[in-house]
Amino acid sequence: MLWARRLGLDRALDLRAARTLQIAIILQQASNPFHAEMQKQFRAASLEMSGLNLSLSIFHMASDRRKLMKLIESVGSRYDGLMVSLSRSPEISAALIKVSRNIPLITVATDIPDCGRQAYVGPDDIQAGRVAGDLLGRFIVKDGGKVLVIAGALAMEGQERRIQGFGAVMSDRYPQCRILPVRECGDDENKAHRIAVRALQLHSDIQGIYVSSQGARAVAEALDLAGRSGTVSLVTHELTTERRQLLLDKRIDAVIDQDPAFEVRVAIQTMACLLGRLEGSPESRVTPIHIHMIENA
Repeated sequence: MLWARRLGLDRALDLRAARTLQIAIILQQASNPFHAEMQKQFRAASLEMSGLNLSLSIFHMASDRRKLMKLIESVGSRYDGLMVSLSRSPEISAALIKVSRNIPLITVATDIPDCGRQAYVGPDDIQAGRVAGDLLGRFIVKDGGKVLVIAGALAMEGQERRIQGFGAVMSDRYPQCRILPVRECGDDENKAHRIAVRALQLHSDIQGIYVSSQGARAVAEALDLAGRSGTVSLVTHELTTERRQLLLDKRIDAVIDQDPAFEVRVAIQTMACLLGRLEGSPESRVTPIHIHMIENA
C-alpha cells in the first residue's frame, strides 16, 4: 500500500476491476543483475497493485533473434498490453510497431523511440551519463589523465545515451582528461575483466574508469590485480547488492542508480491509464536518478 499511496492509487485499489487484463513484459536476461531486479520489482508491484486486476507475465529476451521476433509478434493477439526493456534494432522496432497498432506499448528503463510506443518510463540517460562524467572528472581533475569507458551493449538506447552524456561533459569541463576508445563487453563480466586488464597494462596513466552497465566487479578485480585499486577512480550505474558492497569496500567511488522499484510502479500506473483502469494522462515519465557513495551506500 505504501507505493500505492505514493502514486495516488490507494482509493483506486478499493475498486477492483471486473476483468483481468493480461500484460506481457519482455526484459533482458536475468543474468544481468539490473534486469533480475526489475523482474523482482514487477512481481512485487503486481501483488501490491492487485486492485488494478492486471496480470503480469514476464519473458526474457531470447538470445536467438528469431525466437524474440516470434515472441513479440505473438503478444498482440494474446495480451492486452506490452512493456519492454530491450535493445534497439530495426527488426525489433518493426515488430514492436506492429504490436503497438493493436495494444498499448510502453518502454521501460531504456527507450526505443521509433517503436510505436505510447510512453517511455525511465531516466534521462544523457543526464545520467553527464552526472557520471562530472563525478569522475571531479575525482581525477587535479592531475588529469586517461579515462577508460566500458559499455555493456551500445545497442541499448540507454547505454548509448549515457556514453554520449559522459563524453560531452568530460570534453566540456575536464579537457585535461583523455577518453580512450569506448569498449563493449556485451554485459559479460569476463570480457569486462579482460578489457580492463589489457587497458591497465597498455596505459599506466589511466586515472578513471566508467562502466556504463554490467562489469563493475570485474573491473574492480582488474584494478586489484594491477595494484591500482584506490588510485584509479571507478564510477558505474545501478545499486545492486554487489555494487553496494563494492562501495562500502572503497572499490567503487560512486554509483548512479535509477531506482527500478519506483520505475516499475510508474510503468504499471502508466499502463493502467492506457487501459482505462486509472484516470490520468498516460504520458512518458522521466524518473529520477540518485547518486550513491560510501556514506549513503
